[in-house]
Amino acid sequence: MYKNDAEAKKHANNGLSMLIFSVVGNVVFGVLTSFGGVMHTVFGAIAGLYSLAILIIGIIGIVYVVNEEDKEVPFFSKIKLLK
Repeated sequence: MYKNDAEAKKHANNGLSMLIFSVVGNVVFGVLTSFGGVMHTVFGAIAGLYSLAILIIGIIGIVYVVNEEDKEVPFFSKIKLLK
């Protein structure tokens, strides 16, 4: 639909990189929390903070899009997956 639109590619790139980081991070923390004991508690808390950080960055990105601001989303704007 917007094949050559640079802004659409930027938003798609940010969303794709956030999705990949979210899935990979949750898989890694899921494996680490399966060890049980103190490791379960520590990595469970870190996983929660990780997911919360990605959620907050996603909300910031949505606010930028709705307000039509041309600002970079923290961290994920530097990753270029789509050309």
